[in-house]
Amino acid sequence: MPIEKQRPRELRSVTISQVTDHGTMYITIGYKLKGYPFEVFIAMGNAGDHERAWIEALSRAITTGIRHGVPASVYIDQLRGITCQPVPDGRGNLVRSPADGLARVLAEFCETTRAEKPEAKKESS
Repeated sequence: MPIEKQRPRELRSVTISQVTDHGTMYITIGYKLKGYPFEVFIAMGNAGDHERAWIEALSRAITTGIRHGVPASVYIDQLRGITCQPVPDGRGNLVRSPADGLARVLAEFCETTRAEKPEAKKESS
């Protein structure tokens, strides 16, 4: 998959809600080309200003990485299992934190779309 840094004018997206110990989190994944994630937006229903700023920072960091060829699986592996105050999600799963919930949603999205992992950008010598 070619690395694309510029956002196209139009992009398909899906928004998935995820229960967390901090309230319901809404994750919007913009995608193109065979379901490859292109951008991620996160909103937390009950977030205060401090939490909202961290959530926006995480969204931007993930989006920047994905646009530069970092596979979503890297973020999934790093965020999965981070624990704060675990809560059941109503589907038989235990969501350990908002970060863990985000990892679960990204993994579910990639499995559902069967998105292949894009090649990471290789450094030239």
